[in-house]
Amino acid sequence: MKHLSLLSLFLLVGVLQLSARQSDGRPMRTPEQIADTQTERLQRDLNLTEEQRNQVHALHLKYAMRRTGNETREQIVIRMDSMRAEMKDILTSEQFELFMQKRRETGPQRQTTVRMVQSKAPADTTTAQ
Repeated sequence: MKHLSLLSLFLLVGVLQLSARQSDGRPMRTPEQIADTQTERLQRDLNLTEEQRNQVHALHLKYAMRRTGNETREQIVIRMDSMRAEMKDILTSEQFELFMQKRRETGPQRQTTVRMVQSKAPADTTTAQ
């Protein structure tokens, strides 16, 4: 009986670990972690002032909290366009141009990563008959 309880505990922990990971195997990140990472990257790339850093972090947090994980491509584009418009109000024109340049440079790289993750997803085995 004691072994059965111990085995059940290990299975529960294993299931919880698996559910706490994204489909590509990476651990799920909280909105705060996402905002911190994105803000640190912009701080490094754009040399933000302290006020800009605080505003950018608040903006990243706001949009990270809106992510649902099951958004359509159109919803993601709308969310990103809205965030970009707000970012333009925070950054100087030179910073915003550099921000957009960095986005264009990483765009193809990000799309390749998304395709790789999607190709690893299990295929739909159901067929319409």
